Amino acid sequence: MNRARSLSLGVAACLVSIVWGAEPPRILIVQQREPVKEDVDPNVYVLDYLAQELDASGLGSAVVWGMGDPIFRTAVLDGTLAGVPEAPSLDQALGVASKLNAAYTIWIRGVREGANAKGTVKVFQGRREIWKDEKTLAVSIGGEHSDTDAGRSLARTWMILLSTKPFKGLVAMPKAQTPVIAQGQQPPTVTLPTRVDTPPATPTAKGPVDNSQLKKDVSGLILAKRRNEAILRLKDAVDQEPMDYERRTMLIEALMGHDAKLAADEARRASGLFPDKAELRILAARSWLRAGSSDEARQDLNEAIARDPNGISTRIMLAEISLEEGSSDKAIEHLDAVIKIEPSADAYYRRALCRSLLGGTEGVEQDLAECRKLEPQPDTDRVFRRYGLAVNALRGALKQASDDQRSLLQRALVRPKDDAVREELERLERQARSRAAFMTSIEVPAEMKASHERRLLGSRLLSQSLLDLQDFLDTGSEDSLTESRINLGEAIKHLNAADPAPRQP
Repeated sequence: MNRARSLSLGVAACLVSIVWGAEPPRILIVQQREPVKEDVDPNVYVLDYLAQELDASGLGSAVVWGMGDPIFRTAVLDGTLAGVPEAPSLDQALGVASKLNAAYTIWIRGVREGANAKGTVKVFQGRREIWKDEKTLAVSIGGEHSDTDAGRSLARTWMILLSTKPFKGLVAMPKAQTPVIAQGQQPPTVTLPTRVDTPPATPTAKGPVDNSQLKKDVSGLILAKRRNEAILRLKDAVDQEPMDYERRTMLIEALMGHDAKLAADEARRASGLFPDKAELRILAARSWLRAGSSDEARQDLNEAIARDPNGISTRIMLAEISLEEGSSDKAIEHLDAVIKIEPSADAYYRRALCRSLLGGTEGVEQDLAECRKLEPQPDTDRVFRRYGLAVNALRGALKQASDDQRSLLQRALVRPKDDAVREELERLERQARSRAAFMTSIEVPAEMKASHERRLLGSRLLSQSLLDLQDFLDTGSEDSLTESRINLGEAIKHLNAADPAPRQP
């Protein structure tokens, strides 16, 4: 290093110490988020781990973009920040850094590419880029898929590079440990701000709380697509009544439509306050699945099974897993047990879905009627969750049905008199009728109606293709065979064009 650069770094260090005094500079950390595709989250999350590394180094005071950070949250609540998006652009992030008096902004991108995690980091001082780096790490550790380990590795690697490159001139200011003092010398207790996701140390249980107005307010905000405000409202409510179980579950469910990982973390923390509530472990498992962390989900599900193996929420989660694995018959066994113990709209909806996949039209209609009877007007979040579950299952089932029909067309052309061909056609017709009955009777999120209609049209064209094929088997009409092929092709086109899954409002 030449003398001029040494002097400039020394001057920079002095200026930093003068400007910031005894406090390290504030550093805003933001992660660019890639969109979820077909329920797969490609992001490898690094920002929380990097914030921990930065705080531990003493080189800076990390502020993480999001309502889980106390400084960020306070700025939103007091109006310093207004209209901040959940996934900001770089320009928006740099603007917020200025309002938060952050000396630096760290912009991160982490994505999964095959078996690797590719990370990119950029550091800005004001609006000027002063450093950037790219790293590619293995996502699998010891043969096991682990985005978490990849995120931590990226954070550790970048912290080493940050301390030796763009932040080399900063003075480390580790947080001092408070010495133990005598009882008579202790000052009055002062409550210091903590991260919003830190549960209270020893909350005191209180009597029942009336949450009817809170539910109405939150439902209205979510319906108006103001989820951030709904989450803030719920976090304030939880702060006021930290041992109110209903408020905590409402917060977790609201977070599931915002950030599945945050929801999972919140559910897991809440389970420490309510160890007898296996439902919290189920909420955590469901959130981890949405976040793409199947290992974490399995851990919470096992905890729930250990606490309450035959519990309603445990059984419903096991049914969802069976459904995801393509075992609708096993899912129905769990749902039958749930409905026998305590009938619920959720259980009837899921059983109707399973029956539609297996080909039971009458059972589908009965279960959906019971669902509507128990819950005539489900809230927006519930409609999205149910529809998302249905789309995930139907997408695979309809793809399989179109493949089976293509194969059946070939077999029918070669062996039109074969009994096995007719049996397969009858099976596919039963399934087509039951799926159409389900899809025409369920509630659909407003923004998904167009894609739903396209998926439903594709399903009906599959049915029409089967009717044409039936006519070919009965009459030998070549025109019917041609129509069957055309309708099958159109069905596949519409099914492929339909959106894969609903997006949370």
